Amino acid sequence: MKYLKIYEEYNNIPDNFISLNSIGSVLDANNGIIYPMLRNGGYDEDNPFDIEHSSDNIEGISNEDMQVINKYYLSCESLVKDKINWNLIETGKDLSLDELDKGYDLFIRVFTESNFKLGLDAHLVYFERFSHDSEVKNFLRYFPNNMGEIKNCDNFYYNFSFQNNTSHLSDVNKMNKKLEERLSKMFPVDNRLGMLIQHKESK
Repeated sequence: MKYLKIYEEYNNIPDNFISLNSIGSVLDANNGIIYPMLRNGGYDEDNPFDIEHSSDNIEGISNEDMQVINKYYLSCESLVKDKINWNLIETGKDLSLDELDKGYDLFIRVFTESNFKLGLDAHLVYFERFSHDSEVKNFLRYFPNNMGEIKNCDNFYYNFSFQNNTSHLSDVNKMNKKLEERLSKMFPVDNRLGMLIQHKESK
């Protein structure tokens, strides 16, 4: 009887799963996980595909099914834009101009504060690549479960790092450290995670 119960649960598709017929799969719209459908009508829970980590590589999916996914896979911009310390970011960019003159790019990443006691991971919510030639800005997309964690976060970590394909890693590390030290003098920060700088916006 125990075996039959496990077999039955394995072959039942939860009500909140959504069919993606073009790729023969079902979507857990809360977590953004795709599972292959089985011939008997169940799904293969041992072969999950995480859209949040590989959204640009869903082979064979139709435009219609992508539209279904995009109803649940949304930008976190509205949840974090007013909480991010843009003054800190703009200051970091201003302090990096000498390095940009030498051909470096500045990468800026903003993460939520993780809470390991509650089993929560840090989520990248904002990314920016800043140089003299171009500027790329992007708010990350998430599914409802992770979006709920992001919504409840008020503390963020700010990571600034330089990149140049022709430079030695030791040189880049020195530049990163110098920028960190300059920012630390200008903003109240917590450097527990090295270049991950925590700053809580006053309410």
